Amino acid sequence: MKKIVFLLFWLNLLVKAEDVEIKLTEVTDSLDQPWSLTFIEKNKVLITEKHGRIIQINLSTKKRKEIEHNLKIHAYNQGGLLDILYHKDTVYISYSEQRDDVKNQDRVGLSSTSIAKATFNSDYLLFSNIFRAEPPIESGYHFGSRLVIKDSYLYATIGERGLGMIAQDGKSHPGSVIRTFLDGTVPQNNPKFLDLEKKDWLPEIYMIGVRNPQGLTLSSFDNKVYMSNHGAKGGDWFGSADEPGGNYGWKILGWGGTNYDSTSIGPKWLPGFVKPLIYWVPSIAVSAIIIYEGNEFSDWNGSALITSLKDQSLRKLSFSNSEVLNEKLIFKGKIGRIRDIKIQNDTGKIYLLSDHGSLWLLENKSIRIKGDVNGDKVIDIFDLVMVADQFGQKGYDLIGDINSDGSVNIFDLVLVANYFGRNTTNAAPAVNSDVVLSNEQKKHITTGISYLEDKLRRSDEEEFALGLLKSILPKRFTSQTQLLANYPNPFNPETWIPFRLAQSSTVTARIYDSLGNQIRVIELGYLRAGNYTESNKSIYWDGKNKNGEQVSSGIYFYEISAENYTEVRKMVVLQ
Repeated sequence: MKKIVFLLFWLNLLVKAEDVEIKLTEVTDSLDQPWSLTFIEKNKVLITEKHGRIIQINLSTKKRKEIEHNLKIHAYNQGGLLDILYHKDTVYISYSEQRDDVKNQDRVGLSSTSIAKATFNSDYLLFSNIFRAEPPIESGYHFGSRLVIKDSYLYATIGERGLGMIAQDGKSHPGSVIRTFLDGTVPQNNPKFLDLEKKDWLPEIYMIGVRNPQGLTLSSFDNKVYMSNHGAKGGDWFGSADEPGGNYGWKILGWGGTNYDSTSIGPKWLPGFVKPLIYWVPSIAVSAIIIYEGNEFSDWNGSALITSLKDQSLRKLSFSNSEVLNEKLIFKGKIGRIRDIKIQNDTGKIYLLSDHGSLWLLENKSIRIKGDVNGDKVIDIFDLVMVADQFGQKGYDLIGDINSDGSVNIFDLVLVANYFGRNTTNAAPAVNSDVVLSNEQKKHITTGISYLEDKLRRSDEEEFALGLLKSILPKRFTSQTQLLANYPNPFNPETWIPFRLAQSSTVTARIYDSLGNQIRVIELGYLRAGNYTESNKSIYWDGKNKNGEQVSSGIYFYEISAENYTEVRKMVVLQ
């Protein structure tokens, strides 16, 4: 017989392990400093190599092809061919552009972060610039740069080129987030045109105060753009790129980091500046990011996936509004420095680029069906037991939180009951005779039954769930000993709880609120077998909690324990 103790031991091991078992497969290792990838078809990607090549790879056949182009790239130090984005038969690209043109002919080595677009052609890409960061700068550092399309707007991050306080100058592009239309023209609702304090800003600038932004992504869940940014010696962060006119504060703020010589930069944050959702001190060298959406890792939907260079890691952030709820390390040190991350939309599988020249595929090695709490590929009584065991707990990454609402409650019990019998094997679902339920688990399942019974209208799924939950309990209770309905019910402020006792034993009554929290214990001591149904013999509750406070109106549960017998019933306080 499978015991609950064994199940809980197994559950603890599961919680300490990763929430999924991942599989990493190297698709190709023949790339030269790859920087970015974008899907052009289901099984075809374009990849940029920092020194200037654009490579097309068929993921099914592994066939690769170099696509020629006309870009004039300044491939020096951190500069080169950078981000690439395919959208509606058009390729957008960011790169470090040589700027020794006529205007700057007296200065050698000038470059800027620039953006170009071309109609897709698998033989040759004829790009034309739609943006150039001004002024051009003689530096090989901090170009950025990532691209995202939201609605009809193109967002791009522009690094501050190692010049620090230039990021506070709205008359210069370095150190900013820009927003244009897809042809490079300027929206008239950018900050320059709507905020008198920003009237001197360059028209493309949307936000300022960033240092070396390495990640940019659009969330389909809230239609907001998010970014990642390198600090100096510490102070990497992840935050919103959708705060028009916002200022992240570089180099007034140090984001918790210091200069590379360990001298101070400035405070971590000050009022008036945009605040990141999360900082990393010491630095992990945060890189590309995505907000996950897909079926391969369905439990990750809505979470940010954060890659890193120095830390060589992939992290998952669960966040809501302005708060990070949970950070989890998925893997570290497996594939080297991670430069980019993208999702194959129709499958939800994840592709990663590493600096040492490889494209990797990340898959879920053991996909679970919804409601399969213990991961045995069958939804059965054991899954119900595990949900019941976590009943009332709140937090994220609780395996009993089937609907991912941050708590384990009646809705999760109903969901598991509704999915009962589904499996990815030929095994039959376990039935109730295989499990010994604890008193707490009985109480929580009874709560589920009461909730469903109280509904005036129940869906077919809820009817099925009610029948299943009821089928679990009959053999759990001794027939002779019986807990009866309290009277009066509803009541205010006191009630009596009658019961029958089959064997002489020590009897304890407990009162719980609607969330399953114990609020009162009534010790009756050792009682002889008999009927305790009259008011002078039954359990008396004065409607107060353990602190002597009168409880509020609502649904409560009362439980009686005697020897191996436990039963729970519902009552209502009506003030």
